[in-house]
Amino acid sequence: MKKLVSVLMSSLMVVGLAACSSGSPSGGSTSGGSSTGGSTASAEPSAATSEDNIFYFAVAGEPRLLDPAIIDDAVSGLIISQTYYPLFTTDPETNELVNQACTSYDVSDDGLVYTFHLDENNKWSDGEPVTAEHYVYAWKRAIGMGKGNSLYSQYLADYVVGALEHSNNMDDVADMDDVGLRAVDDYTVEMTLTQPCEYFTSTMTMSCYLPLRPEIATEHDSQWANDITVPTNGAYKLTYLDAPTRFEFEKNEYFSHADKVVTEKLIGKVITDMDAQLMAFQTKEIYYANSLGTAVAKKYEGNPELVISKTPASYYIYINSHNDDQPALQDRRVRRALQLGLDRDYICTALDNDTIYYPLYGLVSKGIPGLNGDFREEQDAEHQLVYTDKDEARTLMEEAGYNENNKLHLVYYTNASDLHDTVAAILREQYKEIYIDLEIKNSEIRTFFDDRENGIYEICRGGFSADYYDASTFTDLLKTTSTGPVVSSGNETCDEMIVASQAKLGDDRIVAMHEIEQYAIEEECFVIPVIGYVSYTLQNQDWANLERGRFWYVAKK
Repeated sequence: MKKLVSVLMSSLMVVGLAACSSGSPSGGSTSGGSSTGGSTASAEPSAATSEDNIFYFAVAGEPRLLDPAIIDDAVSGLIISQTYYPLFTTDPETNELVNQACTSYDVSDDGLVYTFHLDENNKWSDGEPVTAEHYVYAWKRAIGMGKGNSLYSQYLADYVVGALEHSNNMDDVADMDDVGLRAVDDYTVEMTLTQPCEYFTSTMTMSCYLPLRPEIATEHDSQWANDITVPTNGAYKLTYLDAPTRFEFEKNEYFSHADKVVTEKLIGKVITDMDAQLMAFQTKEIYYANSLGTAVAKKYEGNPELVISKTPASYYIYINSHNDDQPALQDRRVRRALQLGLDRDYICTALDNDTIYYPLYGLVSKGIPGLNGDFREEQDAEHQLVYTDKDEARTLMEEAGYNENNKLHLVYYTNASDLHDTVAAILREQYKEIYIDLEIKNSEIRTFFDDRENGIYEICRGGFSADYYDASTFTDLLKTTSTGPVVSSGNETCDEMIVASQAKLGDDRIVAMHEIEQYAIEEECFVIPVIGYVSYTLQNQDWANLERGRFWYVAKK
């Protein structure tokens, strides 16, 4: 089970439930898994609701089960961001944390004990109060599912006192009395960490922190999750669900801020084809499109309907150095040649939009704080980890035994989109210059994600958008226990460096993350950085208050 490494560019976990973005420079939607139909209602808008009071939006693919503990893809995140009320969200303009169901919180002087004060008006869609016990249960339930099933529960497991062993054992909630989570009273939750963590509350935008009711969300099971009768606590509640085609939502009268919700109904239409999604937007069949081809940003440049996210994201190539069927990739010289034989400027020129894309020279993209500015920019200014040098790449390949008469055959695995196809074609042409015969393999998105997560590839496309605004959101990808394909191939030194960095604070921690990136990218060459990017959506300007795929307060102007 791995980190949603976005469909490339349809990334970012919307909402602030997980920072993966709902917008996208292209490419697909879900990260695998299947969903069930659950209970359904009429697929047509009710006659009592006028068209002016219905907001239509695109859903870029079929979501998986809508269990907050297991969600790791942008499509499922888009759905539950309408139906659940998170503790925090992220401001789309400043990237700062915004209190939602958590009205305030306190941190002890030693940085270990967090006390969260909850919104006392927070209610489930059946009118029952949302209590501190619902949060404690949900968090323990996620821990007990284990990191392999509840991907983002790694933040609970790795930082909360007593949680890691229970996560590894996939224990029951009843057995977690020693975990540092407790309900102080009905509207106060206390969390105790094993060590201070400067960015911990930033991780709490993720869906595994949403509340759940024990009588409904049973342990070690998610089959309840797509039943539309299940109470949720967000601005809207699901009233119809047909996962392959359509979702309908109605205003939740018990939502904490129901007085601000003026649009009575949302309808999400599943449109997987990017051209079809663009056409639906242009004909006003939908008012929000989030999976779009690379030409769209250029075509709509300067148009207020084009909304560009500030969420940092990286596009890179995984190298499977543990693939015994391709021993060449176990040779660091070959991996380094793959990095140096790639002209990133040429790729950006081909994509023809410097508002969206830029050459990437490390794992961490631009937009993440560093020591005295931007993490990526300060590293590149001091010492660029990768660069383009075809002569050096050829020398490395020759040292590894390859030449014009003995080329290395590699398979590059991706899924189809205009962006991915462009990158793949350029890779194939450029790698010819360094004695590599590159074969392109395409699969539909579900198969691609499954194969990538199971290590069934030689080299393959990857992408990641920041879950929170700290370099660790990228460097954590290198852990053996990563929520994504193990970028580092389980390198013990890399794991040790990451664990050591987590115990540091301030500038010392930033320096440690620079060292981790330098080791993983330059020394061991685990990943081929390609381009950095930001995501984008098309948003109809007749509607106000559209925010990163969170439609709580959307209203017709």
